[in-house]
Amino acid sequence: MFTGFSLEGLTSDFFGESKNKYNEYIERGENLFNKDRTSIEKLRDEYKKNGRLDGQMMEADWFPKVNADVFLSHSHGDRCKTLALAGWLSEKCGVRAFVDSAIWGLADDLLKELDDEYCRKKDGKRYDYRKRNVTTSHVHMMLNTALTKMIDKCECLIFVNTPKSIVLSEEVEVEKDEKKTLSPWIYSELAFSGMVRRTPPKREALIYSAEGSLMESARSELEIEYTINTKHLHTLSTKDLRKWASVASLNFPEKPLPKLYEQMQIPEWIEWKSWVSGGV
Repeated sequence: MFTGFSLEGLTSDFFGESKNKYNEYIERGENLFNKDRTSIEKLRDEYKKNGRLDGQMMEADWFPKVNADVFLSHSHGDRCKTLALAGWLSEKCGVRAFVDSAIWGLADDLLKELDDEYCRKKDGKRYDYRKRNVTTSHVHMMLNTALTKMIDKCECLIFVNTPKSIVLSEEVEVEKDEKKTLSPWIYSELAFSGMVRRTPPKREALIYSAEGSLMESARSELEIEYTINTKHLHTLSTKDLRKWASVASLNFPEKPLPKLYEQMQIPEWIEWKSWVSGGV
């Protein structure tokens, strides 16, 4: 990962005045991920070795790495809006985004497979609570590890900052300039994005190519809030997006993300350009 942005003010109106246009971008976003979407539905016999399951093989099958430029961190409640953004970024800027729930919407299925095989009580009708805690921990860790690998692999992270991802201050006690989220996955993604190694864009050529139901649906009555830090993310508005798209669309097939960094004058980009020019 090279840098990150906090996108504010994104609504369905951004994609066009008509609802049809918004739906078209959602469909475009869905279609982008069709070839990468995993089709694993059952536990494979190959996972079982010496009486144990191969966790790395399971992670690689159920939560595979894909080629993407931008990691879109979002609330499950903003899934459609985020898919539309992925479609818009592809069409207008030539950038491929990663939306985990569009590719990895199988975490619930994996957990159910494990629970059915390893957690049922002798009567076959109920689950053992302690055993279910173990399977849930394993699936969550696989998913979280896969997410951090994708954040590290993508050049840029865009956090879709909406009232569904950030708790409004009137809902909870929030200190000045402090942000809260009820999503443990957003908390984890943003925390990791603040610590991950910074990988400069490749000098010669950047390779450009394109939170599941388990993440948010598990939250019913229980709500736990997390303090999140977005200070390492540069503020990005929908106006900035449109300006970037107008420049990127005129410069195909030039690399689009550097155009955004240049437009926003982000410090790490200026520093990297200075280092490159000094090293030539």
